[in-house]
Amino acid sequence: MVRHPLTARVIPVPSIDVSATKVRERVKEGRSIRYLVPDSVREYIEAHGLYR
Repeated sequence: MVRHPLTARVIPVPSIDVSATKVRERVKEGRSIRYLVPDSVREYIEAHGLYR
């Protein structure tokens, strides 16, 4: 059996159901959105004061 190099490294992870509405609500409430969006998105939101 020959394994494809990419599938040999697949790691199962739980999926996270997140919506843009949930992200905006969390930011407005002052709650963390870390792990819900990429760091660059989180940093952009913080830098521009979005959703406050």
